Amino acid sequence: MPFDWMHAPHPAAPEAHRAQTERSLREQAALLRRLGYSKKQATARCKANLDWEYDTAGKPPLSSRQINAVMKSVYG
Repeated sequence: MPFDWMHAPHPAAPEAHRAQTERSLREQAALLRRLGYSKKQATARCKANLDWEYDTAGKPPLSSRQINAVMKSVYG
């Protein structure tokens, strides 16, 4: 007997996924800034964390240029 809740359709939401990744990156960058990391150190660490997170899941939803833009907005 199938259960409807076990096979609920979930639409793919790449834009929502990208936005969540950006928010997470922004929060991490802000924390690193408050801890005294330089922009260069924080950028390297955030990129390494994203690479690790998507090591087996595929390509991260943010490009290197988008990551740099987020870091610039956090560090001013």
